[in-house]
Amino acid sequence: MQMPHIQSTLNLLFAFLCVK
Repeated sequence: MQMPHIQSTLNLLFAFLCVK
């Protein structure tokens, strides 16, 4: 089960946490 869109979401979440 490979979900590339999940990777993008995780990256966005990580960036948001970093900015916070």
